[in-house]
Amino acid sequence: MNFIETYSGIKFYPIAPDVNKINIIDIAHSLSHLSRFNGHGKHFYSVAQHSINCMREAERLGYSNRVKLIALFHDASEAYLSDLVTPVKRNIPQYKEIENVLMYKIWEFIGIIPTIEQFRLVDDIDKAVLKLEAKSMMTCNHWDLSDNYLDEKSINHIDLTEKPFLYFKNMFLSFALELLSTSKNNSLATEQIDFYYKKGIIERFVSYSE
Repeated sequence: MNFIETYSGIKFYPIAPDVNKINIIDIAHSLSHLSRFNGHGKHFYSVAQHSINCMREAERLGYSNRVKLIALFHDASEAYLSDLVTPVKRNIPQYKEIENVLMYKIWEFIGIIPTIEQFRLVDDIDKAVLKLEAKSMMTCNHWDLSDNYLDEKSINHIDLTEKPFLYFKNMFLSFALELLSTSKNNSLATEQIDFYYKKGIIERFVSYSE
């Protein structure tokens, strides 16, 4: 079998992704169920929660809505591929090739093509938030956490606590709604989220600027 069935019932081919089969509900649902640290954290902490925290850090730093969108969706391919632990991923170059193709389709779905500089900004945030997460959820016997620009005194905007998956699924969708509604593009993601919002499937959970 060379396809997966998504939460919404879509037949999706991860090796040959079709942008028209990408669904924002599927992304939010899957990411809110996938665990960071390969499930080895002290409590369940989802990829969706991590993505939201990266987006909030981009907001705190005063970055554009475009960069916030990139931060929110930077791990979206995991909704269709899952993830591999880093030591394994480094030894399977084909995985990265498949991931890159899929992420290009996801950026097309969202309606943006990130620049190298925007990728760098989000990568810096990603690494900083990762170190905070590790310090909170892992024993950290083998982590180097010495050079993180974030610390416990400056993270009121970052939520590392355990909450039900639906909480972060809804929050992910709400932030996507807010950011896409200000992007002024006619992407598939914008059309989808507007449709779901008008149907009452997505509600504005909380403004990301509050």
